[in-house]
Amino acid sequence: MAASLAHEIGTPLNAISGHLQLLARDHPDHPDTQRRVQIITKQLEFIVGIVRRLLEWAHKKQPRFKPTDINLLMREILTLVSPALEQHAIAVSTDLSDGLPPIPVDRDGLYQVFLNLINNSLDAMLDGGRLEISTWLDRDNGMVQLTLRDTGAGIDSGELEHIFEPMWTTKLSGSGFGLAIACEIITEHGGRIEAVCEQREGATFIVGLPFCKAGATPETGREVMANVA
Repeated sequence: MAASLAHEIGTPLNAISGHLQLLARDHPDHPDTQRRVQIITKQLEFIVGIVRRLLEWAHKKQPRFKPTDINLLMREILTLVSPALEQHAIAVSTDLSDGLPPIPVDRDGLYQVFLNLINNSLDAMLDGGRLEISTWLDRDNGMVQLTLRDTGAGIDSGELEHIFEPMWTTKLSGSGFGLAIACEIITEHGGRIEAVCEQREGATFIVGLPFCKAGATPETGREVMANVA
């Protein structure tokens, strides 16, 4: 249904985009027309982005689980986003536990999850802040845990139960698919993703991934901590 909806929306959007280009070309000397075309085009691009993410969500590739060093993966992601972190004056501190066992994960899927969480923190700290990332081994529950904390605007306790729902977002430019997709990916790994409302500034996310054979169960996956720490 999601794929059909995205296709049906995409067809008229392409037509609208084409007519906007013609309108801009036919009225090069009309500043007000050009301004309005730019406004409509920007909003159109926003809708196209939502449709694209909807299609990606509907046509997810099957995960391929391979033993992965979670610390190494996180370091690679931080290297990738380091220019954006520097640009936004965000200091990063890491406490990555030594000796973590390789865990069976879909590397591309987990990459998407962690990148999404970091990008959310970036959006919440446009004027600078601090990002804290830690990993540790939870032997009692058979999990490798990762915690990501920022000093941004934080999450209201009333929003916790909704943040993993598709198309639910508090961001003006957000599509509401990022955390929903992250939750599904972690579920496929048989893990848990939690959003914690603490008595401090910023947002905290905790991801738990089993270091045994991956596999989703009805009890694992989406777990939102609604209590205030």
